[in-house]
Amino acid sequence: MLTTAEPPGKSSEQAATIPPLLEELLRPHIAVSDALSNVDPADLAALAADIADRQAAADLDPDLLVTNVRKRMLAALSESEDFAGEVMVAATTVLDQVIKFVARRLNTRVDHEVPVQPGR
Repeated sequence: MLTTAEPPGKSSEQAATIPPLLEELLRPHIAVSDALSNVDPADLAALAADIADRQAAADLDPDLLVTNVRKRMLAALSESEDFAGEVMVAATTVLDQVIKFVARRLNTRVDHEVPVQPGR
């Protein structure tokens, strides 16, 4: 794990430990990593969890039907002037999560259906 640079006199045991996801994102940005040296590790962990959730929600589905549904819904939402800024980010994140949830449930149900055999 990457540890941020600490001011002189601070022991390495007190250095803030950056969670792996943040470490990966911040590796090319040393100044940002250094700026996090005084941030509470619990806050860093919460930030990493939030970023992971957003990454998972933003992963596009290779299923064209799912992608088309998403595009149509976002197009309809974008017609509203209220669909901007933080509202747009939050609504898009929730929409992506709902679409993924429904797609997984549909896939699960289809995968576990017992085929109907003629004559039974």
